[in-house]
Amino acid sequence: MPAKKTIKKQKCGLVMPMSDMEGYNPGHWDEVKNILNEALGSHYDVSIVSETDDAGIIHNNIVKGLYTSDIIVCDISGRNANVMFELGMRLAFDKPFVIIYDGCQPPFDTACIEYIQYPKDLNYFEIKSFKENLLKKVDSTLNKSTENKDYSILTEFGRFEVFKLPEQSKGNEVSNAFNAIMNEVLTVKDMIRQQDMRMSERRVLSRGYDSPDVVRMHIKRLLDRSDAFKELVNLGKIPEAITYFKHRTGINAPEGFIANTLLEFSNRKI
Repeated sequence: MPAKKTIKKQKCGLVMPMSDMEGYNPGHWDEVKNILNEALGSHYDVSIVSETDDAGIIHNNIVKGLYTSDIIVCDISGRNANVMFELGMRLAFDKPFVIIYDGCQPPFDTACIEYIQYPKDLNYFEIKSFKENLLKKVDSTLNKSTENKDYSILTEFGRFEVFKLPEQSKGNEVSNAFNAIMNEVLTVKDMIRQQDMRMSERRVLSRGYDSPDVVRMHIKRLLDRSDAFKELVNLGKIPEAITYFKHRTGINAPEGFIANTLLEFSNRKI
């Protein structure tokens, strides 16, 4: 009897806050991520855009995930700078996405795009309805972009030339393309972060994020949850691991301390 063919699920990338922030309970974003997986996981291959089986540089993985995902679900709750920047990149690629939020004030620049709201307190009954609506919206958005060859979200903002990454390439051409893009990405990202740097530093220091115990706790949590981070640490790729750690946690501890702590874990059996 011939084996049944496995139908490969389309990829749904998640763009959302990852680390705890002021105004939200600890672990809040883990709960939100679980809700999104429950809503979409049976129909799509759901993962954070930066998560990959490769142990590459985190920024390359993010750009690749933003570009190659069939659809993106972006949670702008908390108006996280990284989230807003990654949403901007997906918009520049002119590929389908769905925006969700918990009632925070949406940015003016995206006011023309439809949002799906969920309760900030993650009330069970309201979340149940949200999950149903989200799945319908993701399905309809993806179908619309697939069936209509002229689909373009950018037309809401004017006429633009859509940026495209090479679909097929040999050798290191794709990697070089990502690196070239990331040079521009990092420049713009630094400019964005300057806008609320002082506020972020006060928040980081007030919450004790630079304390050794808290850094160790977050490193241990990432090692348990992220194979990509675990492999970077095991391979001794400390600069890449520090970049990954800071991006995923938002912790502003001294890099020397993070590096020493990572080296401690790399010498253990992880």
